[in-house]
Amino acid sequence: MPSVKPLEFSGIFKGKAAHELQNSLDDYLDHSLELCQLYNFARTIGTATHAGQPTYVQFVSPGLTGHAHIAWRQLTEQQCTEATWNFYKQWTQRTFGSTLTLSQAVEAMKDLHQTGAATQYSAAFNELLSAISAVGVTYPEEHLCVKYLNGL
Repeated sequence: MPSVKPLEFSGIFKGKAAHELQNSLDDYLDHSLELCQLYNFARTIGTATHAGQPTYVQFVSPGLTGHAHIAWRQLTEQQCTEATWNFYKQWTQRTFGSTLTLSQAVEAMKDLHQTGAATQYSAAFNELLSAISAVGVTYPEEHLCVKYLNGL
Protein backbone atom coordinates (compact mmCIF):
# COMPACT_ATOMS: atom_id res chain seq x y z
CA MET A 1 0.00 0.00 0.00
CA PRO A 2 1.36 3.48 -0.80
CA SER A 3 2.40 5.75 2.03
CA VAL A 4 2.52 9.46 2.70
CA LYS A 5 6.02 10.90 2.49
CA PRO A 6 7.00 13.22 5.37
CA LEU A 7 6.48 16.82 4.33
CA GLU A 8 8.11 20.01 5.57
CA PHE A 9 5.06 21.71 7.05
CA SER A 10 6.15 25.30 6.73
CA GLY A 11 5.85 27.71 3.86
CA ILE A 12 4.54 26.38 0.56
CA PHE A 13 4.65 22.89 -0.91
CA LYS A 14 3.45 22.30 -4.48
CA GLY A 15 1.64 25.63 -4.38
CA LYS A 16 -0.24 24.76 -1.19
CA ALA A 17 0.24 26.46 2.17
CA ALA A 18 1.28 24.25 5.07
CA HIS A 19 -2.09 24.49 6.81
CA GLU A 20 -3.90 23.49 3.61
CA LEU A 21 -1.78 20.35 3.35
CA GLN A 22 -2.38 19.57 7.01
CA ASN A 23 -6.11 20.07 6.58
CA SER A 24 -6.12 17.82 3.53
CA LEU A 25 -4.35 15.08 5.45
CA ASP A 26 -6.74 15.52 8.36
CA ASP A 27 -9.66 15.30 5.94
CA TYR A 28 -8.22 12.10 4.52
CA LEU A 29 -8.20 10.56 7.99
CA ASP A 30 -11.69 11.86 8.69
CA HIS A 31 -13.08 10.39 5.47
CA SER A 32 -11.23 7.12 6.10
CA LEU A 33 -12.80 6.53 9.50
CA GLU A 34 -12.59 2.77 9.15
CA LEU A 35 -8.80 2.99 8.99
CA CYS A 36 -8.62 4.98 12.21
CA GLN A 37 -11.01 2.69 14.03
CA LEU A 38 -8.72 -0.30 13.52
CA TYR A 39 -6.50 1.09 16.23
CA ASN A 40 -6.89 2.46 19.74
CA PHE A 41 -5.81 5.93 20.71
CA ALA A 42 -2.86 6.16 23.11
CA ARG A 43 -2.38 8.54 26.02
CA THR A 44 1.19 9.19 24.92
CA ILE A 45 3.40 7.94 22.14
CA GLY A 46 5.24 5.79 24.69
CA THR A 47 2.11 3.83 25.63
CA ALA A 48 1.91 2.12 22.26
CA THR A 49 2.66 -1.58 22.52
CA HIS A 50 1.17 -2.89 19.30
CA ALA A 51 2.02 -2.29 15.67
CA GLY A 52 -0.12 0.20 13.82
CA GLN A 53 -1.02 2.23 16.91
CA PRO A 54 -0.47 5.68 15.35
CA THR A 55 -3.63 7.75 15.27
CA TYR A 56 -4.66 11.36 15.22
CA VAL A 57 -4.17 11.65 18.99
CA GLN A 58 -0.70 10.18 18.80
CA PHE A 59 0.37 12.55 16.07
CA VAL A 60 -0.84 15.69 17.82
CA SER A 61 0.18 14.76 21.35
CA PRO A 62 3.80 16.01 20.99
CA GLY A 63 2.48 19.36 19.83
CA LEU A 64 -0.40 19.90 22.23
CA THR A 65 -0.46 23.07 24.28
CA GLY A 66 -0.05 22.79 28.04
CA HIS A 67 -3.79 23.37 28.38
CA ALA A 68 -4.56 20.50 26.03
CA HIS A 69 -2.11 18.15 27.75
CA ILE A 70 -3.79 18.87 31.08
CA ALA A 71 -7.26 18.37 29.59
CA TRP A 72 -6.26 15.10 27.89
CA ARG A 73 -4.65 13.78 31.10
CA GLN A 74 -7.92 14.35 32.95
CA LEU A 75 -9.49 11.58 30.89
CA THR A 76 -9.28 8.12 32.37
CA GLU A 77 -6.92 5.54 30.91
CA GLN A 78 -9.97 3.59 29.71
CA GLN A 79 -11.41 6.66 27.96
CA CYS A 80 -8.11 7.26 26.21
CA THR A 81 -7.54 3.69 25.09
CA GLU A 82 -11.13 3.13 24.02
CA ALA A 83 -11.60 6.50 22.34
CA THR A 84 -12.99 6.49 18.83
CA TRP A 85 -12.33 9.06 16.12
CA ASN A 86 -15.69 10.68 16.89
CA PHE A 87 -14.86 10.80 20.60
CA TYR A 88 -11.62 12.62 19.84
CA LYS A 89 -13.40 15.09 17.57
CA GLN A 90 -16.00 15.77 20.26
CA TRP A 91 -13.28 16.19 22.88
CA THR A 92 -11.48 18.67 20.65
CA GLN A 93 -14.71 20.58 20.08
CA ARG A 94 -15.34 20.86 23.82
CA THR A 95 -11.73 21.71 24.64
CA PHE A 96 -11.01 24.19 21.88
CA GLY A 97 -14.46 25.33 20.83
CA SER A 98 -13.86 24.11 17.28
CA THR A 99 -16.48 22.35 15.19
CA LEU A 100 -13.62 21.00 13.09
CA THR A 101 -15.07 22.32 9.86
CA LEU A 102 -12.45 22.94 7.20
CA SER A 103 -12.74 26.70 7.64
CA GLN A 104 -12.01 26.35 11.37
CA ALA A 105 -9.23 23.80 11.05
CA VAL A 106 -6.55 26.47 10.75
CA GLU A 107 -7.49 27.98 14.10
CA ALA A 108 -7.71 24.57 15.72
CA MET A 109 -4.29 23.69 14.32
CA LYS A 110 -2.82 26.89 15.77
CA ASP A 111 -4.34 26.10 19.16
CA LEU A 112 -2.93 22.58 19.05
CA HIS A 113 0.46 23.67 17.68
CA GLN A 114 0.17 20.76 15.27
CA THR A 115 2.70 22.14 12.80
CA GLY A 116 5.54 21.09 15.08
CA ALA A 117 4.28 17.50 15.03
CA ALA A 118 3.81 17.24 11.27
CA THR A 119 6.87 15.06 10.66
CA GLN A 120 5.80 12.82 13.53
CA TYR A 121 2.37 12.60 11.93
CA SER A 122 3.76 11.61 8.54
CA ALA A 123 5.90 8.88 10.10
CA ALA A 124 2.96 7.63 12.17
CA PHE A 125 0.70 7.58 9.15
CA ASN A 126 3.31 5.59 7.22
CA GLU A 127 3.40 3.08 10.07
CA LEU A 128 -0.38 2.86 10.11
CA LEU A 129 -0.51 2.07 6.40
CA SER A 130 2.33 -0.44 6.72
CA ALA A 131 0.50 -2.23 9.53
CA ILE A 132 -2.70 -2.39 7.48
CA SER A 133 -0.76 -3.70 4.51
CA ALA A 134 1.04 -6.29 6.65
CA VAL A 135 -2.20 -7.95 7.76
CA GLY A 136 -3.50 -8.07 4.22
CA VAL A 137 -6.39 -5.65 4.66
CA THR A 138 -7.50 -4.08 1.41
CA TYR A 139 -9.61 -0.99 0.85
CA PRO A 140 -11.35 0.53 -2.15
CA GLU A 141 -9.24 2.72 -4.39
CA GLU A 142 -10.83 5.90 -3.03
CA HIS A 143 -9.25 5.17 0.36
CA LEU A 144 -5.70 4.99 -0.94
CA CYS A 145 -3.85 8.04 0.33
CA VAL A 146 -1.68 8.52 -2.76
CA LYS A 147 -4.77 8.78 -4.93
CA TYR A 148 -6.16 11.36 -2.49
CA LEU A 149 -2.90 13.30 -2.21
CA ASN A 150 -2.52 13.44 -5.99
CA GLY A 151 -5.49 15.81 -5.91
CA LEU A 152 -3.63 18.37 -3.79
